[in-house]
Amino acid sequence: MSQIILSVTATDQANAGTQLSSKVKVIIAVSDFNDNAPVFEVIDTAVYVSENLPKGTLVVKVKATDVDSLENGYISYSITNPGPVPFDINPFSGEITTTQVMDFETMKTMYNLRIRASDWGAPFRQETETIVTVKVQDTNDNSPEFEKTRCKGYLSREAAEGTEIVVLTAIDFDAGNIISYSITEGNEDDHPNDSRILTLVASDGEHFSVPVTVSLTLVNNKRSQRLSAAEVSVSCQDTDVTRRLQEQLHLSKENNRGDTTSLALMFQQLQVENVYAPHFEGNISLNVTVSEDVVVGSVIFNFSATDEDKGCNGQVLYVITKGNIGDVFKVDSFTGSLKVMSSLDFETVSEYNLTILAEDLGKPRKSAIQTITIFVADVNDNHPVFEKDQYNQEIFEDIIINSTVIQVSAVDKDTGRNAKLEYSIVSGGEDFFIEPNTGIIRVKNYLDREKQAEYIVLVQAKDLGLNRRQSATTSVIIVLKDVNDNFPEFVPKVVTVRVREDFPVGTAITTLTAHDSDEGENGTVTYKMIDGADNKFYIDELTGVVRILNKLDFETTQVYNLSIRAEDGGQQSLASMCLLNVEVVDVDENHYAPEFSSFLLSGSVAENSRVGTYVMTVRAQDKDTADNPGEKIVYFIRDGSGLGRFSIDNNGEYCVQD
Repeated sequence: MSQIILSVTATDQANAGTQLSSKVKVIIAVSDFNDNAPVFEVIDTAVYVSENLPKGTLVVKVKATDVDSLENGYISYSITNPGPVPFDINPFSGEITTTQVMDFETMKTMYNLRIRASDWGAPFRQETETIVTVKVQDTNDNSPEFEKTRCKGYLSREAAEGTEIVVLTAIDFDAGNIISYSITEGNEDDHPNDSRILTLVASDGEHFSVPVTVSLTLVNNKRSQRLSAAEVSVSCQDTDVTRRLQEQLHLSKENNRGDTTSLALMFQQLQVENVYAPHFEGNISLNVTVSEDVVVGSVIFNFSATDEDKGCNGQVLYVITKGNIGDVFKVDSFTGSLKVMSSLDFETVSEYNLTILAEDLGKPRKSAIQTITIFVADVNDNHPVFEKDQYNQEIFEDIIINSTVIQVSAVDKDTGRNAKLEYSIVSGGEDFFIEPNTGIIRVKNYLDREKQAEYIVLVQAKDLGLNRRQSATTSVIIVLKDVNDNFPEFVPKVVTVRVREDFPVGTAITTLTAHDSDEGENGTVTYKMIDGADNKFYIDELTGVVRILNKLDFETTQVYNLSIRAEDGGQQSLASMCLLNVEVVDVDENHYAPEFSSFLLSGSVAENSRVGTYVMTVRAQDKDTADNPGEKIVYFIRDGSGLGRFSIDNNGEYCVQD
């Protein structure tokens, strides 16, 4: 399968019925791995080639197939005999040809060729070998040759029929040929009586030998000195054919020597046994320390295992079999390089225990294992995190110096110095200090809510990392709770007013105001008249408005000195006093009342004006003053929303009172 198609669905974690999801198609292309060796097609047990054929003659064509793809399936051929052989193979077509003219009589007559088919795979090739037996066929390419030649001698005329004259044998270098002999000349009856020359020829049925002559001289006397006691005496010259035959036989024997290995044994030898298992170099158990910020793709270790077998039996592949949590690591199958494939995080996994398997490609496969412990070294890659984004604390303003206000706390997922924190105040905490190691915030200076009711303190936690320091901040809001530490305060503390004796009862003659900087009940002021009223005046305890309680009489009392107390509502209340001088103005009988020029007069003053700021002047006319020039008009503020806020003198000038 060259392609795998997956359908991946991502679903959120919402409640059932409201979950949303989406799908994506993932196409995975499967890359071919060179895991198949070439396979030879079956050929005949033996093939034959005749001797004397020209160099380059085709002997046979072998073919192997490989089910792998691309270069893993391409095949090249070679002859792997340890010694030289008179054959060659085309590396691409598999055609086996001769490299020289074959000679049955002098060369080896059978060759067991070891043919290797190798694919082109990487990083190693898969190989297969087979045996091709090539037998050299003998052809009748030699003529018979006589062992003797140029024979001559004497023959008795009295020799009986059938007398053996001479034995002439011929040798044929080809094996298995039957030699026949014949007299081709000199056997006729018309020869001279004293001599005869015979011509002999040897034949293997296809080729004829060089003729041999036998010259005979006929003698009459059986006891001739030329014959001695025999009836025939013939001598011949020896040829070198016997010697050459012996040399040829010796050469053939030498060339065919050592070829005693059976074909079955040779095939068995091709099936090389996977004898050795891979073994790792060094210790079986290893320890490696890697920084958690190592770059993805970095090689952190190189495994090396060796296998003493040859070929595929000695090829070693590496794989991680255990401990690869999250597939963080990958070992190169061929080189043994261990790489980091995704980011490490000490805070998530600080230690990996991997088992590496080294396995050869023999049949059956043999393997070895090695364990490696990878310690992830912490890097200061986490900033501190406070328990809260914002801390809130309330304290009383009269808290003593060095008292604990609050403790902030942050944590750092790193370890060692990288996780040890140091706290400091960045801003807003001039009246506080923080313990660097504990995060406890304490009071540094005396506090006063009336000056500053709330502090926003920015606190920093910074780790003690060596190469770089990480930090985080949080806000601490400190609210001061009020303490009744302020007295009500009259402004001014002495007030003088003039009141006509004819003012009716209930007239408001002034408003006294005392300010208390505290809040709540501690800042709520009530007023009480303590002394000097003689039952002529009373004060509203909430507003501080002083009114006439009973009718005044200038002739009885001209001046009243009133003591007014302002008291706050604290549990342990605080109070202050104010002196109100009331001058009673004598009033003559008047026929006319003072008159203002207008029923409605207006003026303006800025809202932040100081006490005593001049506002405006009002004027009234009294016809009675024409008869009594010494009489003056006296001005009073009797009522209205500005009562107690403004004052008016006897000249009619308005001023800010509060």
